[in-house]
Amino acid sequence: MIYTVAKEVIAFNELIAQIGKLIAARFGEHELAKVISSMPGIGPLLGAEFLPATADEMGRFGSSDRLASFAGVAPVPRDSGNCRRTRKRA
Repeated sequence: MIYTVAKEVIAFNELIAQIGKLIAARFGEHELAKVISSMPGIGPLLGAEFLPATADEMGRFGSSDRLASFAGVAPVPRDSGNCRRTRKRA
């Protein structure tokens, strides 16, 4: 039974890899692919997720800092209120 499940997991991993390649190829065809993937931390798969999230309207962000913050690749605190404490890593 373990052998059968392991074979299925391996097959699923191969399928996921194939789908990832298809997504990356399709993303590479988009007109904004070079701009989006030029941001640090964004590759073809995250870029492919990023396009529908922004609704293809990059101009609505106003600056590259806001765009990077939205993408989650900018080290910006997301605290509510005015926090003036020193931050320490856990």
